[in-house]
Amino acid sequence: MSRASNPLEELLEERAALLADVRAFFSDRSFLEVDLPLLIPKAQIDAYINPIETSSGFLHTSPEYAMKKVLSQVPRDIYQIAHVFRKGESGRYHTPEFLMVEWYRIGFGYQALIDETLALLQHLLGPLEVRYARFQDLWRFVHQDDLRTKEENFDAFVVPELRKQEICVITDYPSEAASLAHVEEGTAQRFEIYMRGLELANGFVECSCSKTLRGRLEEQNALRTAAGNPAYEIDEESLQASEQLPPCAGVSVGLDRVFLRKKSATHLDEISPLHLVTQSLAL
Repeated sequence: MSRASNPLEELLEERAALLADVRAFFSDRSFLEVDLPLLIPKAQIDAYINPIETSSGFLHTSPEYAMKKVLSQVPRDIYQIAHVFRKGESGRYHTPEFLMVEWYRIGFGYQALIDETLALLQHLLGPLEVRYARFQDLWRFVHQDDLRTKEENFDAFVVPELRKQEICVITDYPSEAASLAHVEEGTAQRFEIYMRGLELANGFVECSCSKTLRGRLEEQNALRTAAGNPAYEIDEESLQASEQLPPCAGVSVGLDRVFLRKKSATHLDEISPLHLVTQSLAL
């Protein structure tokens, strides 16, 4: 079979080129690439994300905890390209295993991190029309006051508005939706970036107060319990590391979704090498 007629080989070459472009972007900015374990001893706690548990620990849902532990001891700009795992996620834009790049910038502010994230996306996808929207302005389409109700109705009410824009940067999250972000005057220094309605990036200026972070993790566990999901033990090492973090900001970008948009595909299966192998072997 010739190279031109082998769609699997073509796909592998395109994915390899994308990863080379990602590494070139960070190399040009003098980042240190880190390679940390996928298997961690304690689960990352999020009300709406379920980890995959093994007999030896948990497959990480993002490299965040491990990277922050490293950052607390090695105050340098770092990045990692990692496979991450989330139980029960499947569909057009979701899979239980996917590829992510996450990075942390020492001394970066909110807008500087947004600008760098947009620079990476344009490095990978070409020129993009960028618009900004405040969190509260988007939520006016939901017509409900409760934040959790709004989050549950995000796809139904907000995503249709985001599909109208090539790139939308959502800013000014309320403190209730801060995740692990620093909060100033009731507003979380957190942002998300969507491309034609598909989330590509989630980032924030890091909160380094372990007491505040503990409270947020306890709230997430309470939401998990209320939904009938297990609560998880808090990673005390991670909280300890947060107190030693240098002032920094971090962001993650879903590379499979970036590749999907680059290929103008409509389903993650279309850009999955293993899916193509399975189809070929079934013929």
